[in-house]
Amino acid sequence: MEGSMGEQGDVGSDDKVLRVVLRATDVLAAAFDFKDGLRELARLLVEDVSDICLIDVLEGDEIVRVAALHRDEQAQALVDELRERYPPVPGGPHPVATAIATRGVQWRRDMPVEFLRDTTQDARHLELVETLRFSSYVTVPIVARGEVMGAVTTVRIGSRAPFDDGEVALLADLARRAALHLHNARLYEEREIALNRLRRFQEVTDLALAALPIDDFIDEVMLRLQRAVQADTARVLLVTEDARSLHGGGSIGLGDGAGWKDEVPIGFGFAGHIAESRKMLVVFPPSSDFEFASPALGDLAVIAGVPLLVGETLIGVLHVGRRALPAFEDEDLTLLQLAAERIAVAIHESQQFERERQKTLALQSSLLPSALTPIPGCEAAAGYWPADHTMAVGGDFYDIFEIDEQRVGLLIGDVAGKGVVAAAFTGLARHTVRTGARHTQRVDEPLLWLHQAMTEHAEDYCTALFGWFIR
Repeated sequence: MEGSMGEQGDVGSDDKVLRVVLRATDVLAAAFDFKDGLRELARLLVEDVSDICLIDVLEGDEIVRVAALHRDEQAQALVDELRERYPPVPGGPHPVATAIATRGVQWRRDMPVEFLRDTTQDARHLELVETLRFSSYVTVPIVARGEVMGAVTTVRIGSRAPFDDGEVALLADLARRAALHLHNARLYEEREIALNRLRRFQEVTDLALAALPIDDFIDEVMLRLQRAVQADTARVLLVTEDARSLHGGGSIGLGDGAGWKDEVPIGFGFAGHIAESRKMLVVFPPSSDFEFASPALGDLAVIAGVPLLVGETLIGVLHVGRRALPAFEDEDLTLLQLAAERIAVAIHESQQFERERQKTLALQSSLLPSALTPIPGCEAAAGYWPADHTMAVGGDFYDIFEIDEQRVGLLIGDVAGKGVVAAAFTGLARHTVRTGARHTQRVDEPLLWLHQAMTEHAEDYCTALFGWFIR
């Protein structure tokens, strides 16, 4: 005889099952780990209600068996094989698949060989359930707030009395009670996973790292990413100016450079392929015929790489590897992808900043004196050291120049602001003071000329000190 139940009204009075229901409610209320709660539920059920308990959960489109217990420890190996080799197939004839699909209880007082043959996947599967002597079962779906989370199956074996209507009703009630607690535990677990993922992501992509010089930034990011995904190696390669190849931006765990190429043509090797396809790539070198440009990569068990992109602009390639399995999990690959997006932006902005900085330095250098006029009885030298390499070039300027046969002028100052505009006004300041000094005998007059010029041509201000030496 078999049955199918939807919503249950009256609850039976079987004392053992009722005790399990009450105990399970307390245990599940204290469970913060979703799967641990299900395993504890299985343990309670095999103590008083059934001989075997199987618990399955939905993960995406798959049914995953998270618990499989036998009352007799000597038979546990057979149940373990059921768990590992024969999880229910969604949409198949197995009672678990049916209970999940219909959200209704599935049960039988007896389990004839024809039923077992129809619900098993192959000869070994049938042999297992016959060896275990399945005789009666109840499968109840776990449904919380409209979401089907999985199913609990209790099995009796041999000559033990089959499940009756009252026990089935109690087990259905247990599933309803358990569902809410397990749903909350899953939400808590998912929240913790999300927070952990966020912490890992923030550690790798800490915006404060952007203040480091580009080489130090890359080294620190590789080190943090290596720790976050538990990799043995990490490497960043950057696109060359002609966009035809990648060159070494830094590496961890790949030796002293003898085992890897410092420059890889785009389209060749692991990194070159990623750069060309602009897609993530995961390769298992021992079982792959992939051609590696760097021999050190071929010695890894698994390697995962992603392109560094800013919009449509390729910045480079980032890859991590392990010398031994397991492979990188989906969460590791997601972190790798997200980190690559942030890292690419940081590198791109750093490269743009450095290009602009070099242009401004060149402009500033052209506006400062190439040589200092000698001062009788003195030694003169000049140097420029930014307080912070990340700061844009400022408006600092200086000059020592001959005014006439008797006088040598000394000028030092700072135009407010940074960058090209400030650098350009340093030229205005120098040449204005030079011109003023040659047209007056008053030492303060050149700075008055500068004041007038800055008032007419600049919105910002300039501080300056000027004087002259008499030969």
